[in-house]
Amino acid sequence: MTIFDEDIVRDILARAVHAAARKGGFDDVLAVEIERQVKKDWGGERPYIRNDLSNCLAERNLKILAQWNEGCRDIPKLAETFGLSVKQIRRILFGCNDRA
Repeated sequence: MTIFDEDIVRDILARAVHAAARKGGFDDVLAVEIERQVKKDWGGERPYIRNDLSNCLAERNLKILAQWNEGCRDIPKLAETFGLSVKQIRRILFGCNDRA
C-alpha cells in the first residue's frame, strides 16, 4: 500500500521528512507532491488511526507506583483515587491478578 508505514499519520510524516531531506527544504511544490503520493497510496482506504493512550496510561501507572512506594499500601483506596478496579491496581503493581 505505502512505501513507508502501515500507519497513515507516520506515513505522511515520514514522506515529508524524507522529501525535505532529499530536496533541501520544504515548500508548497513539495507539499503538493506529497499530497499526490498520499492520495495515490491511501485514496479510498479507511485507515485506522490509533489513539495513542499509552503515554497517558504509563504516566498514570507511574503515579500509582509512586504512591505505593511512598507508603500508600491501601489497594482499594488507590483504586478509588484513580477510578480503577482493585484488580487493575494489582495488575499495575504486581503484574498479575493473584498477588496482593
